[in-house]
Amino acid sequence: MTPWRCRKGFTLVEILVAMLLLATIVLAIFPLMFAGRKNLNKSDLKQEAAYYTRQAAEQMKAFVNGVDSGGMPTPIPEGPNQGAGSYAKEWIFPNDTRSAPGDDALIAGDHDITNNLPASRFKDHNGTLKYRVDEVDCGGVCDPNVAAKRKFCCKKVTFTANWIEEK
Repeated sequence: MTPWRCRKGFTLVEILVAMLLLATIVLAIFPLMFAGRKNLNKSDLKQEAAYYTRQAAEQMKAFVNGVDSGGMPTPIPEGPNQGAGSYAKEWIFPNDTRSAPGDDALIAGDHDITNNLPASRFKDHNGTLKYRVDEVDCGGVCDPNVAAKRKFCCKKVTFTANWIEEK
């Protein structure tokens, strides 16, 4: 019989111990990979929500500043109170759930513009895009409850994007 040190190869116990160590390492790494993938998906959804929110805010800012940003706001024909190339006093986000005849995108209250979003991962996760308009005093003469003083109110717009995350 040859001494143990001179044998070539591994014993069954050594192979089982090596497999146990390898399995332990792999099992420790897999949850980290899955958590990283989940965080990447969450980050992608946040980035997409921020993009749509910025886009809606830019459209609203363009309306307030009277700039035509890709067809919004829509020019209206000349009338008794408007000059050539003027814009409608009211502007409505397409598919705004709050909008009714006479309402505009800057009327105080909650607005839902989710239906304006294109098909995307954000929408696949039941994403919603809403905004709220509040009338705030910006010069000491604003009173949202008095029609004559309402024109002196400033508008504060707050956007909110929500979605359902994967479990």
